[in-house]
Amino acid sequence: MKTEDEIAIELSDRVVEVSRSAIETFGVECQLMKSIEELAELGASLCRYLVDPDSLSNLASVHEELADVTIMTTQLNMIMDDESVCEVIREKLDRLESKIAEEKKGDG
Repeated sequence: MKTEDEIAIELSDRVVEVSRSAIETFGVECQLMKSIEELAELGASLCRYLVDPDSLSNLASVHEELADVTIMTTQLNMIMDDESVCEVIREKLDRLESKIAEEKKGDG
């Protein structure tokens, strides 16, 4: 049986491989438009879920749209220059860690 980390790495490799192929096949502009569409659909699904979090249909819709957005954000990273995006992610994670630490201090 595979570990969570092994599954995550295998899935990540596949997402990168298929994403690269999608960009090459459909083109940058098409994939940018698809990203906008998928992000909007996730927003709508989250709104429906917040209105009725007990609905299995709403939860399934969030899962579906989150999977689409995950794939599309990989493509966006590739299109927008992975290294530049990674640097901004590092900065934002540092900021988030600081906020978490401050919040935890306030709880103590």
